[in-house]
Amino acid sequence: MTVNRGPGVAKNGSVGVTTLEHRLQLAGQYAENAPGVPRSGVLAQATAVLVSARADMSYDIGPFQAVISRTASEGVYTPTLTGTTNVPTADAPATNSRWDLVYVKQNDIAKGDADNLAVVGVVNGTAAASPTKPTGSLPAGAMVLAEARIFAGTTATNGGSNTVSQVWRHTAARGGDIPVRNTTERAEITTPAPGQGVLRLDIGSLEIWNGAKWLTTVSSGIPYTPIWTGVADFGSGGSLTGTYWVHGDLVTLKARATFGAAGTMGTNAVYCPLPPGLPISGGQAYHLGTGVHVVGSNGFARRLVVMAGSPTTAAVWAPVEEAPAGRIQTPGAAGYPSGSGDYMEITITYQTSGS
Repeated sequence: MTVNRGPGVAKNGSVGVTTLEHRLQLAGQYAENAPGVPRSGVLAQATAVLVSARADMSYDIGPFQAVISRTASEGVYTPTLTGTTNVPTADAPATNSRWDLVYVKQNDIAKGDADNLAVVGVVNGTAAASPTKPTGSLPAGAMVLAEARIFAGTTATNGGSNTVSQVWRHTAARGGDIPVRNTTERAEITTPAPGQGVLRLDIGSLEIWNGAKWLTTVSSGIPYTPIWTGVADFGSGGSLTGTYWVHGDLVTLKARATFGAAGTMGTNAVYCPLPPGLPISGGQAYHLGTGVHVVGSNGFARRLVVMAGSPTTAAVWAPVEEAPAGRIQTPGAAGYPSGSGDYMEITITYQTSGS
């Protein structure tokens, strides 16, 4: 084991802080995916888009501050881009399509690079009907910011069916909450320290690692649009709205489906989709909650019963009061109307396996 000097230690003859020691000290200030494994990424990015397509064959890269781990035991590099920078790419292929990888890299002559410049660039893949991404052609130490699919016949990166996907990762100061776009990015943090937080950008909630699992803190209401299925026609001017809250592995949801003019209920089974990324846990009871069907013209309300339809849907049923007791039907089979302004509203709480 080596005890390394930190920054600010003056040379004593030929002995002083080395560049390696300086990078190791820098690594101690930033988030890790595991002990001793720095998390490469972009710091405190105020925009979701770093790399933009243009009306020519090039890309614009916006300002950022990066943390790049080239070798885990050698600390991190921290290049920055202080203004929008344009990087050209090759003309579109004659046939099929290819992948472009837009990257940033801190060169280091001690690692065999030609110079010590911080650079941005593009690696072009080989065109094919189903092209592969040219990750093996990236220069050593490069961090990919975006992946672009470039189709034949286009003359601009923003033309035709071309797409640009932001794939750069977020990182943070050591101990800070790390933004992640989804559970796939969260899973890259393979050994989180207890108390480590991640900000789930896909569901708008903060999750904390308790030493065994990620627990979601109380979230503010998150709106989503549940596309109910089974209803024949919501009519002209109808609407579908929903809001959900997450606390630990519990999800509370309120959703409303409103009929417009010439709406038709039909007699099929009716389902309300659950929020993305928050499926029902296998241990959840079948009954999820209740709801009401309101006739908009007079405010008359009828009860609804909500059951688990699948891991990702809630089934909405109408209870039938007369014998046989406990029988349920679809809302349409029970005669629930679908006039303009009528609506179904449900409130449920369930345990999720996706938090």
